[in-house]
Amino acid sequence: MKTLRILSKEEFAELQQMFVKYVMGEDYNKTQYEEISDKYKANADSLTVEELKKMIYPIIFGLFEVKTDYDKAEKIVRPIFESVKNAEPEDIDSDEYIDWMGDFGQVSLLLGTIYVYKDEFVKAAYHLISALKTDCLTLNLPYCDFIKTALDQLGSIQIEEARYTGVGFDVDHPMGSDGGSYLNAMVAPEVISCMEGVNGEVIIAKRGRSGMFGYLERRGSTMSENVANILDIYETYVVDKEYNIKKMHLYFNGYFNRDNRIKVRLANGFRFKKKNLVSDIFEEIK
Repeated sequence: MKTLRILSKEEFAELQQMFVKYVMGEDYNKTQYEEISDKYKANADSLTVEELKKMIYPIIFGLFEVKTDYDKAEKIVRPIFESVKNAEPEDIDSDEYIDWMGDFGQVSLLLGTIYVYKDEFVKAAYHLISALKTDCLTLNLPYCDFIKTALDQLGSIQIEEARYTGVGFDVDHPMGSDGGSYLNAMVAPEVISCMEGVNGEVIIAKRGRSGMFGYLERRGSTMSENVANILDIYETYVVDKEYNIKKMHLYFNGYFNRDNRIKVRLANGFRFKKKNLVSDIFEEIK
């Protein structure tokens, strides 16, 4: 889990302090920060997500000579995160749902960033990846480098193997294709990073414009008596809602038919995210 650009949390905080107007907007200043803080104290529910961001950034990064206080920042953001999460609209094809994903992504990003500075990297990974998987964030490259560096910290943690069974976890019942002769090596990373657990588990892997976020590696290949093709073995991490992290190995059949819409079988206990960028490309085999 190595990145080309290692950007420590200390370096990232210095960048935020140096480029306040670039990050927060040309007209943002200490007076506006204090006005938003007063608004929060008067009525915490009245803050927009953008105002929340403008209030929390100074507390995380020490902007405007504000004292950094990660516990305070978490105490403010945590209930707002829960409120936003519980307000998920039912219609995933509505404009309301797109707006909700934007808010959920921003609040998740804030919470994940706070956990990085608290050195709670499993919690950070859960929320940072959840934020990225909304596909509704526009991040500058330093923030991308910061996130990648933070996620790399999982490599230094002793992580147990997940005890999943069934399709995807059994060499004789792989996920992926159920037949075909055309090898498409790009399918596995796309499919695996777009899956989520039916009980809220988050796979710590996300394909992005600046490369892979998190951890997903092909660990080798193997044969099965039930499948004619060679199977690939992928390794990644999965974190549940209680922030328990496990290492997960998946058997993937990457040989497909040349169809416009690729049919794939997902791992047992997982599904495609409700709203994703690959729904026009992949069709889940039920």
